[in-house]
Amino acid sequence: MRQKLMFWAVAVTVLACEVTGMIAYGRFSWLLMSMLLVSVVALVLLYRGVVMPSRTVCNGFDILASQDFNNRLRTTGEPVSDRIARLFNEMIVRLKEERLRVREQNHFLDLLIQASPVGIAIFDLDGRVSHVNAAFVEICGVEESEMLGKRLDSLPGRMASELAALPPGGKSTVRIDATHIYSCHLLSFMESGLRRRFVI
Repeated sequence: MRQKLMFWAVAVTVLACEVTGMIAYGRFSWLLMSMLLVSVVALVLLYRGVVMPSRTVCNGFDILASQDFNNRLRTTGEPVSDRIARLFNEMIVRLKEERLRVREQNHFLDLLIQASPVGIAIFDLDGRVSHVNAAFVEICGVEESEMLGKRLDSLPGRMASELAALPPGGKSTVRIDATHIYSCHLLSFMESGLRRRFVI
């Protein structure tokens, strides 16, 4: 928007100077007329070569900031702007496809975790429980609502205290009673460049 205003300010100033020169000269002049024509052509080329591409880039930034990957940039007929628009639109399509793929993959993993007979708990970066499956809730004997957002060492029950004592990458066998013996592992995975832990 600023570039457009600056362009129109320069254009009006140049054209006003040309017209003022013609009026001051007092009669029709081919020289002043040709200078006016050259100025108009130069301003049109400047608009198409600088203002339009910068507007295209700004519109692209607005779309990225809103994270609305359904919008696309229109081509304008100006080669530089059209090249930017085509490149941006290709990038948006790839981002949308990647986001959809990640969402589908996460949904599939959630379904697998929930359906698994193996107890699984995933922790956030602060070591608090962020996700558990039904098997983990049954094994620990603590309601899911009581677990979420809490550290294992703050939860009641022998299983929670045994799991809280596991070192990173460690494993142990926990005997709850004569018929319930569990092999427990504390592992980790990378998410957005950060290490998150989970227990099986």
